[in-house]
Amino acid sequence: MAEDTPTDAMADAAGMASALPGPIGAAGKAISIAAPFIQGEPKPPEGHFTFSPEELDKIIAEWEDLRSALDSDEQKAMHMTNIQPPGNDFASSDFSNSANPSGDGFLRAIEKMIDYVDKYIEALKDAREKIATQDEQANSEITKAGGVEV
Repeated sequence: MAEDTPTDAMADAAGMASALPGPIGAAGKAISIAAPFIQGEPKPPEGHFTFSPEELDKIIAEWEDLRSALDSDEQKAMHMTNIQPPGNDFASSDFSNSANPSGDGFLRAIEKMIDYVDKYIEALKDAREKIATQDEQANSEITKAGGVEV
């Protein structure tokens, strides 16, 4: 049977602590993640994404679909910002006075989502363009080096 290392002991203790409710459990979870690195074990490699231009086109299309759905939501939200009281009584006025600020908040939230999605789509399109440019440059260099048309 293998001997427990200090890292194993720390991870076991953190695992037990993470089962507890509240801040102790949260601390246990954080320790169990950090324990191996505290003991000097190598960190896992940092991640990155790799996409082909075709994959990026599909991802961009999905984000553009989301953008279209947000346009529809924005139109609906605009109706929520101009609610008129159904009657001339206090309850009706009170309702519209409460509903309109809520609609304004909802509209602002959707507008922020639209802004985020627009920027993300633009970043994806920029990435696609950079990939295409790099591919063209690589093909050009290969053609120059080998005298072969690619």
